[in-house]
Amino acid sequence: MEIEELKEMKPLKFGFYYGSIFGGIAFVYHLLAQYLGFNTTFFYGLIYSFLVLFANMWVCKKYISLKGENETANFSTLMKIGSIFSLTISFFYLVFTFAKIEFIDPNFINTLIELYEEMVAQMNMPEMTLEGDVSSALYISFLVINFIGDFLGNMFYALCISFIFKDRKF
Repeated sequence: MEIEELKEMKPLKFGFYYGSIFGGIAFVYHLLAQYLGFNTTFFYGLIYSFLVLFANMWVCKKYISLKGENETANFSTLMKIGSIFSLTISFFYLVFTFAKIEFIDPNFINTLIELYEEMVAQMNMPEMTLEGDVSSALYISFLVINFIGDFLGNMFYALCISFIFKDRKF
């Protein structure tokens, strides 16, 4: 994309544009980690967090650098960019989670239910079984909770970066 086109973009479109690029990168990262067996380690989440943090910083810095010589970006503008950026990356994470449950590991929800039942048994709680519609509700709630959790984590980064980068020039 031309620099002039980027300069004329509104903050929401700017955040969506770069959120789509980095969301695609994050999607590929999640796929590679899944197939390499790296997704069960501590560093999997740490690397993803650093990816989102530094991508968000880079996008805000890029937006500020495209402003005029005497112009700066205020907090609300940077939060708009960060919010749309975070929402877009979280959407790509939702798509990955859906693909993981449906295509990559179709037994994922059943494994989750088994782990839940084992945990209940270890805690000496009354035994409960999840069947039928409850597992469908678990499936949907798992997707929604993953999306919201990822979005809130990304928004925390956007908030911090917006505070740090407000009224600065690069």
